[in-house]
Amino acid sequence: MKKLYQFAISAIVLTAVVLLGGPSVLAQSRTVDEVRTNETEQRSAVRCERVQQSLETRTTRVSLAATNQTALYERLNGRIANVIAGADNRGFPTDTLRSAQTEVAQRITDFGLAADVYTASLSESAAITCDESVARYSAAIAVSRQNIQSVRTAAIEVRTTFQEQVIPALREFKVWLEENQPTTEQE
Repeated sequence: MKKLYQFAISAIVLTAVVLLGGPSVLAQSRTVDEVRTNETEQRSAVRCERVQQSLETRTTRVSLAATNQTALYERLNGRIANVIAGADNRGFPTDTLRSAQTEVAQRITDFGLAADVYTASLSESAAITCDESVARYSAAIAVSRQNIQSVRTAAIEVRTTFQEQVIPALREFKVWLEENQPTTEQE
């Protein structure tokens, strides 16, 4: 009977300790896991917010840089048009210059379109919230990476067109001017 009495008292004490002593070990481990999960979620949210801010900043910078670069290209193309007008007035055959200008204008348009597509893809990437799927975000970033390559390629094509078509045509005009310029002899 003594053993049954000790067993009953220990069961009552154990029940009292569990009920009055706070949550069980299992409940405490769940609480710790919940705290860890909340901290992880908070860190992820902060990182996500930083990435979105970075993408928005990059979108603004890229848009401004593309606008400035396109304006520079347009100014150069305008100067080529002025040279063509002057060459026409002097009687120089401007077919080469005109074809070079047309090619440059096309390359400038291609550059502007590529820059617009890249800026749009950056904006789309920034618009994806962190609550949405990671796969969708990763796909948007991959598209942006491809689009920046298109922008770089288009910029190289503009530069190459200037170097391979416009500059030789302008040099040809310069040589023609030197040959057909009336010289005055100083005595």
